[in-house]
Amino acid sequence: MKTTRYYDYSRNMTKEELSRILTKKEVALLLGKSISTVGRMIKDGRLPVPLKTQQGRNGGWTQNTILQWLKKQSESQPSNT
Repeated sequence: MKTTRYYDYSRNMTKEELSRILTKKEVALLLGKSISTVGRMIKDGRLPVPLKTQQGRNGGWTQNTILQWLKKQSESQPSNT
């Protein structure tokens, strides 16, 4: 019997650094916040909604999404110059 090997698109897609999936814990470390604060930020709409797994659980964010969000946050902050 011949076995077929399937190409795992999702695994290959996330090999690139900017498409890497960040967990809530990783985002908390990146932002210097606690995990519960990140949860509140999601609930309040201050942070982008994370991707969901097929079971409906929070899966995380792509690194690119968080980096774009951080850039947007820094642009909206008034400068002290």
